[in-house]
Amino acid sequence: MERPVQLDGTAIGKHVLRCEVDDSAGNRHVGELSFTFDNTPVLTVSGAKSLVNVVDPEISLRFFADGGETTGIVDVSVNERVAGSFQVNVPENGKNRKLSAWLGKPLELGTLHEGRHLLRLDAFGTGGGETTIFVPFEVRSIPELRLVKDAKGRVTGLQALFQGNSAGYAGTVEVYFQRSVILSLQTEEPSLVLDREALRAAFAQHNLELPQGETSLVVCLRSAHMTENWQLVSLSF
Repeated sequence: MERPVQLDGTAIGKHVLRCEVDDSAGNRHVGELSFTFDNTPVLTVSGAKSLVNVVDPEISLRFFADGGETTGIVDVSVNERVAGSFQVNVPENGKNRKLSAWLGKPLELGTLHEGRHLLRLDAFGTGGGETTIFVPFEVRSIPELRLVKDAKGRVTGLQALFQGNSAGYAGTVEVYFQRSVILSLQTEEPSLVLDREALRAAFAQHNLELPQGETSLVVCLRSAHMTENWQLVSLSF
């Protein structure tokens, strides 16, 4: 006769399984098996070194299965504030996924100030047991300016990169020529590209002649986090 031993509600630690069998002659046979029970969820994080601005490490989860459809629940917090949660069903138990895939969306970081922060993962098994892992990460909110170049290495435009903000404002781009602002744009997106056509249109709008040969423009990026990046850019029209 075989029958699985239910361990639901068993405390973590060392236990002894005892079996007694009585035969028809009145004899009793006793057997004991010592074992250690631990239903603590196994939670591992990979790809978490030097996390900057994008926090999406690989998360592997394994819960003690108690026979139900759901094996566990994970709460996700940033700086001790709950940022989301997700449940792990039997078919997903033991799998490795990006945090955004577990959550069903990217982790929102737009309201965080520049500096060091903590991601907290609390895993709770439906069969009991829990574990917590902390993952440090960093937010650098200084906007970045990249030069868009063609195959020959010539500058054809500018790309402004901002750390997103949940309030719907990422930052502002200002372009200066001879001490005057010729272009000012506000964006809700983390990326804004200005090609040469947009810059030509800015000169035309201010009744300025396009410079001949290579010219210098001053570009200022202002982020929603009140950080700035000023750079001198040279390009030809």
